[in-house]
Amino acid sequence: IDIYPIDLAEDHENWEFMPGEVYYLTDATGRLLYTSNTSHTDDTIECVNRLIESDGDKMIQRDEKGRMAFVYTYVSDEGWRGIITIPIMSIIKDTIMISVVYALVMMALVVFLFLLFRKNKKNEQDKAVKEKIIDAMASTYYMICHLNIPEDSYCVLMETDEEYKNALKKSKASEMIEELCDNFVKEPYQGGIKEFLDLDTIDERLSYLNYATYEYESKKQGFLRVFIIKLGSDENGKVTDVLLLNQKIDEERVKHLEK
Repeated sequence: IDIYPIDLAEDHENWEFMPGEVYYLTDATGRLLYTSNTSHTDDTIECVNRLIESDGDKMIQRDEKGRMAFVYTYVSDEGWRGIITIPIMSIIKDTIMISVVYALVMMALVVFLFLLFRKNKKNEQDKAVKEKIIDAMASTYYMICHLNIPEDSYCVLMETDEEYKNALKKSKASEMIEELCDNFVKEPYQGGIKEFLDLDTIDERLSYLNYATYEYESKKQGFLRVFIIKLGSDENGKVTDVLLLNQKIDEERVKHLEK
């Protein structure tokens, strides 16, 4: 007979047993009505009687197979008694398994945090290297810009002169170049540098070269050298991206130019 008191288990179909766990159901007189152990014997009856006699006073007793087990007893209002025995080793094994899983999860977390730390440290080191490179370039260059020729756009990568900022607010690369040439280049050199930086003809100067230079005299910084360095081309070989750099010229070169 498969009988479960409604107060003990509302859904018998989903009842899950631990390894070695056995459920017993008796009526008010102690008669065994049901056991989850399908191969029960006289030992089963003897075990149930012993468990009933203890009346729940002992939480740990031997089950019908002689194993030390936790004993849980439930008595309904009608006197029906539900008894569950769970071998201690089953609980210990589950606890060990949980501990092992927990330990593995913690190890995985530690490894993840370690890798994250190394990645962040590497990022910090890379950032420090980039900052050193920029600092080193700042001692040589006044300005570095990336120009996209087809889009007539630009991106300022570095500028060390506050006076350049207004010119670098222009929306188009051609407008920015025009502003720089008019305001920062001495008049005798303005025509030459505008022709050199003309976006429509840069491709001609970089057809067979990776870079080109032009030396001029600025209004405040003295003699400078501007570089255009080829960064990219389209499928037809036409230059699409260049790097624009303004470099300080050493004293020896300045003396040569002044002659």
